[in-house]
Amino acid sequence: ASRIRFANRFDGMIEEIYEHEEELEANFLVFFPELKHFAGDHHG
Repeated sequence: ASRIRFANRFDGMIEEIYEHEEELEANFLVFFPELKHFAGDHHG
């Protein structure tokens, strides 16, 4: 089967990540403990 190919829209993505690095890290630090808690409740 042929795969549908989409245009690569990731040019400049790393710059955008660096631009928002502090916000991304802050959100991750809130999210990850919640994820660990959820995973622990459901898988162990």
